[in-house]
Amino acid sequence: MGKEFECERDEVVIRGADDHELVANVERHLVEAHPDLVGKVRSEDILAAASEVSAMRDGTRTPRGDGLTLRMERTLPAPRETVYRALTNPRELAKWWGPRGFTAPSVEFEPRAGRSYRIAMQPPDGDLFFLSGEFERVDPPARLAYTFRWDPPGADDRDTLVTLSLRDRGETTEVLPTQVGFATEERRALHDEGWSESFGRLEQVLDETARSPEATPLAPLKGEST
Repeated sequence: MGKEFECERDEVVIRGADDHELVANVERHLVEAHPDLVGKVRSEDILAAASEVSAMRDGTRTPRGDGLTLRMERTLPAPRETVYRALTNPRELAKWWGPRGFTAPSVEFEPRAGRSYRIAMQPPDGDLFFLSGEFERVDPPARLAYTFRWDPPGADDRDTLVTLSLRDRGETTEVLPTQVGFATEERRALHDEGWSESFGRLEQVLDETARSPEATPLAPLKGEST
């Protein structure tokens, strides 16, 4: 069976017998349908997305299609490697994680496939609570996927799957977050608001870092590979 890639802009499914043919067919589709993306979609991103489709198809990864899905798109003011580290470095995560007014006093986050993570969240009013999960896919700097659960959970909470796809746009990065498996529209909307405010905080951190004359690049993460 060949390989498949779904264009997220128009949901067209593109097929190829092997990696080379798939990449060529995707590039041809971009020329015909989305000329503004020509030269901006890397072959490794195409193949990483195709691998995810294949994993869902052969049963090694479930799409959690029995719930509601949240899809977002954000452009962040930093190169892809910098953004990926901001999404995975515990010290950097603590600077922006959570809606406005929240803090993250404890971040246990070392992305390696099969390992678990745990983040403590302190709201402006109320008790400390946690979220945790397991890393399902670690593909720096293009993709990160992990399960997501609240502790303690609410009545309508259940495990969901977060996937963060990063597209290289030179000095900026396009981030495509998806979260699948919500039980209710209310919970999906709550996470939409939370991610939106969190990414707003991240954008501010990246912008301030870029403008600071004393800013230093983040050190490579330990285990920044699968």
